[in-house]
Amino acid sequence: MRIVRGACGFGFVVLLLILVGCGGTDPMSEVSGTVKVNGKEAEAAVITFFPANGPTAGAEVKEGAYSVQVPLGISKVEIRMAKAIAGKTRIAEGPGAGDEGYVVEVLPAKYNDRSELTFEVKASKNEKNWDLTTK
Repeated sequence: MRIVRGACGFGFVVLLLILVGCGGTDPMSEVSGTVKVNGKEAEAAVITFFPANGPTAGAEVKEGAYSVQVPLGISKVEIRMAKAIAGKTRIAEGPGAGDEGYVVEVLPAKYNDRSELTFEVKASKNEKNWDLTTK
């Protein structure tokens, strides 16, 4: 009897935490679009939204397109695109060893490390297409 009562109490606490957590989440909305670099669909890219208030949200860019749930409001945006340098190895032995090569950032820092990109996410469905250059 004591175990059943304890289990019910635990279940009630978990349910209460879930309900409180749901009430405190920021409103989200879908943001989708394309990423082009020098007029071509981006490959091996990642887009990340950093809202002023709310959790960070990101997505992989596949065949030039992305879709992600982002908190409402203005977000700083970072876009990164990696390129492997063939023939070089990062580490020679141990976990992760192999011939996958070094990876370098293709895009200028103004799109990632020192991003100048922003986007305002509104309550309706949002579309944002990004046309970037490597210059």
